[in-house]
Amino acid sequence: GQTVQALVGVPVLTGLEGAQRSIATYLSVLILVLVFVVSLVWPETFGFEALAYRADRDSLLGVVPAVLAHDGVGHILGNLFFAFLFGDAVERKSPHWLVPAMLFGGGALTLLIDSFFTDARVLIGGASGGVFGLMGLTLVFQRRGKWVVPLPGFMSAQLPLPFVMTLYVGFD
Repeated sequence: GQTVQALVGVPVLTGLEGAQRSIATYLSVLILVLVFVVSLVWPETFGFEALAYRADRDSLLGVVPAVLAHDGVGHILGNLFFAFLFGDAVERKSPHWLVPAMLFGGGALTLLIDSFFTDARVLIGGASGGVFGLMGLTLVFQRRGKWVVPLPGFMSAQLPLPFVMTLYVGFD
């Protein structure tokens, strides 16, 4: 995973402990991509408005598909990038099931909590809450990790993990 990221100039986490393959991370990210592509083809059934949670319309279980609802390309790309980055770091040192459990289960729980503080008519969705959960687990499992950012002229900068997390908070 990191080799591919580095080859295309995408920042990578280094100094990670554990050598387990990130199978669940790849599958979780693939599910998000597939649902987003399907949402573009059939927006009335799988689009943001169809999948997003709305407290005055949906049962509490409506938060489960809402994790798959992303409101535009920027929303999905940000979640995909950071889900892959943090999911890979977590899965190297944890059971495979933990990444999708946090991404989808933690994401649904976050949307449910968010719905208590949002107007009941507002649509909420996305995997950001699950990505924040993966970010927290990364801090627990990979305290020594660094973010290597490619710079022009075949140079790079190493940034501490809390800096990366601050970027995600700002991005989201």
